Amino acid sequence: MWCVLGVIVLRTTIIGLGVQIITRFEWVLYILAAFMIFTASKTFFSFHKPLEISKNLLLIWMKRHLNITDKLHDQKFL
Repeated sequence: MWCVLGVIVLRTTIIGLGVQIITRFEWVLYILAAFMIFTASKTFFSFHKPLEISKNLLLIWMKRHLNITDKLHDQKFL
């Protein structure tokens, strides 16, 4: 129960801060719009590429620093 209330309070706080930033600094909207256009174009033009999980930087980092493997061991990745 407290987790749900905490999330609601934090989300309300973040939204309120975002509104304050946008009303004080209108130029931030241009940065956000450019970011959204960039991510949309990247998503639109990369749909035909096959997904290569082995080249994912986060997965490579996790394999080096954490005790994980590519195989399932008794319903767990060890």
